[in-house]
Amino acid sequence: MHSFFRRLILTLAGNRLVTRFVSRYGMRLGARRFVAGEDWEQAVVQVKALNDSRMSTTLDYLGESVTDT
Repeated sequence: MHSFFRRLILTLAGNRLVTRFVSRYGMRLGARRFVAGEDWEQAVVQVKALNDSRMSTTLDYLGESVTDT
């Protein structure tokens, strides 16, 4: 079952229609809660605001189509 879902997700990630939909609506559909911004500058602004509120943060900076760690 694990390999089925892995293949499904990888197939969807490579689909142009799915990629376009997620790029357009993904932030509105829930990612905004977990993603600090669409670029590095937006993320830094959000992290500074959270740090000013005495919250600890971490950042993971990923590029497009990251396939390994």
